[in-house]
Amino acid sequence: MRFFGKALIALFATLGVLAVGLAGVGLLALSSLGRQAEPLPESMVLTLAIDGAFPETGGDDPSQALMAGLLGERPRPSLLAVSQALTQAATDPAVRGVLVHVGEAGLGMAQAQEVRDAVRAFRASGKPALVFAETLGEFGGGTVPYYVASAFDQVWLQPSGLVAATGFAVRQPFARALLDRLGLEAQFETRKSFKTAASALTDPALSEPGRVALSAVVEGWMGQVVQGVAADRSLAPAQVRALIDRAPLLAQEAKEAGLVDRLGYADEVETAITQAAGTTQRVPLARYAADLARRTPDKEARRVIYLSASGPVVLGDGRQGPFDDQEIDGRALAAAIDKAVQDPKAVGIVLRLNSPGGSYVGSDVVWRAIARARDRGMPIIASLGDMAASGGYFIAMGANRIVAQPGTLTGSIGVLAGKVTFGKASADLGVTWDGVSAGRNAGLFSPTEPFDEAGRARLGAVLDAIYADFTAKAARARSLSPVALEAAAQGRVWIGADARTQGLVDDLGGVAQALAAVRSAAGLDPTTPLDIVRGGTGEDLPWLLRAASHFEGAHAVAALMRGVATVVPLLEGVEGVRAPLALPPLLIE
Repeated sequence: MRFFGKALIALFATLGVLAVGLAGVGLLALSSLGRQAEPLPESMVLTLAIDGAFPETGGDDPSQALMAGLLGERPRPSLLAVSQALTQAATDPAVRGVLVHVGEAGLGMAQAQEVRDAVRAFRASGKPALVFAETLGEFGGGTVPYYVASAFDQVWLQPSGLVAATGFAVRQPFARALLDRLGLEAQFETRKSFKTAASALTDPALSEPGRVALSAVVEGWMGQVVQGVAADRSLAPAQVRALIDRAPLLAQEAKEAGLVDRLGYADEVETAITQAAGTTQRVPLARYAADLARRTPDKEARRVIYLSASGPVVLGDGRQGPFDDQEIDGRALAAAIDKAVQDPKAVGIVLRLNSPGGSYVGSDVVWRAIARARDRGMPIIASLGDMAASGGYFIAMGANRIVAQPGTLTGSIGVLAGKVTFGKASADLGVTWDGVSAGRNAGLFSPTEPFDEAGRARLGAVLDAIYADFTAKAARARSLSPVALEAAAQGRVWIGADARTQGLVDDLGGVAQALAAVRSAAGLDPTTPLDIVRGGTGEDLPWLLRAASHFEGAHAVAALMRGVATVVPLLEGVEGVRAPLALPPLLIE
């Protein structure tokens, strides 16, 4: 009883905090409902900081942007927003140029290539696009940041900085000896030889298949960087490779080699872009993207639903929280696809995927939703981010077409399962285990004892069935013979360029190519304007909050309501909690 008493006290305290927060932020919002967001200047330079991966999900929600501001954080536009904003800015007479700051950019190869594509599209307008960095890596780690920077008109580097574009290296720890010393045993079944994710626990070093696959990845990425930099900087590929082998390069060395245009400090770059663009006005790209989102779509525009899913795939409960971009709830994503199909104005769906894989069952739930959509005549284009492998590829393979960047990690058509047991470690510590069970395999995944022969055989049979289903569906979807599909499968990860050669991917590119594929699949003219509508995010907020999101300050109400919508379901399991909340059902869906 003491526990329940304390629990109730904690709950009422929580409710009190929520109530005060709602009231306070609500007053803030209501006080600013009459004040619309300040209009953009008539001439401006867009600014953007690249200091980490761009969010694939969320990121553009006005309520989240304001909450980030309240917490002292800088709102980060999503990758979609960056791509769309730069594309629109190319033809917007008010935008006179772009200035980007590259920091310790933790971008994956696919995101880097997406940004490069958008920058090149902007540069085609003839407007200046400058990039500045204090340093492009310090003694290493600067390969991808420089790869991004090389796409701009001018690369500015602080005189004390380095160009540490040293290439790519993969180092993987192997804990087999440590587990043996601790009395832990790792047992995993894989389908097939290239499915090496568990080898860090079971092997003492890279297996030959693992070495082959990883070598192809790093060599493929290196070739893409060399070719891209050579084209952007008017250098021969052999020169670029030689410079990478010499790196890290001092700032003056990088300038003399043609990798950098100007050496200077941040204030000097500001002066340069002002002179080139003819304006001192600076507008963050995130604000420009938000303004684009508020504009009324072209009357001729056709609606495309953009669904973005990131993280490991789980079966889920279909109630993925609005702040949850760390995993893909299979049931929730399938429901979002079904909802998009029901939109009478939608002509197609872009499904953006960034996932290392996960639940076979959860992936299959989404695969079936895609099949339902296609049966009803709704084209779906899969756009792959940094990674869409294993379960991520399982989802993607059902789409009409698959678009991946050359550096995307994809494929990994295979399966693994197993466990780590600590029975020996317990015995060494003087702890023994005993108990009872009903069912031959009731303890199949018990961590106290290893698989017996019959249990391991049953596990193997399950994996055989999953692998057979995966490969059969992939062969049908990709119009490949079983032999050709098997050659591309076996658990092997491919970069996007190689995946296209294997028949696993249709087109190389990013969001722009995916939208072009939607137009084609929907029978539209290539120049037909599109109204890109994010699906599965923010559509269940009350209409008043959606309307209020066009005004400054009011976004906080939506953000806090979303927080309540996330917290309330966690409290519903305690008897009597839901009644005292008395919240409208709309907020807890």
